[in-house]
Amino acid sequence: MAKAAKVKFALCKKEIQLYKEQDIEVLDDPQLWDELRREIEGLKSDLRDSYLACGDESDDLYQSFIGLKDMAIDILAKNRRLMAKAQESRESVKTEDSSKWYFWIK
Repeated sequence: MAKAAKVKFALCKKEIQLYKEQDIEVLDDPQLWDELRREIEGLKSDLRDSYLACGDESDDLYQSFIGLKDMAIDILAKNRRLMAKAQESRESVKTEDSSKWYFWIK
């Protein structure tokens, strides 16, 4: 079981690092951001579960676990900021559009 857990831990590590390297700002669809959030939260959970199942109490593995967990949290925080920024932008466009119609009708 410990060997399988270490393999799963290594896989989660690679996936989190790949997400960290990607430029998620290019995602322009809120559904994609939501999907990314769910994926990262799942990886974070899998990372924790596989770390605990490893049964390895070495300091190196623990430091790797903490670093990866922090990396996943950073990705989620960036995702949240981008979602909020996109929401503000959509609301701004709606306000501008309604203002144009108001002055056109008047």
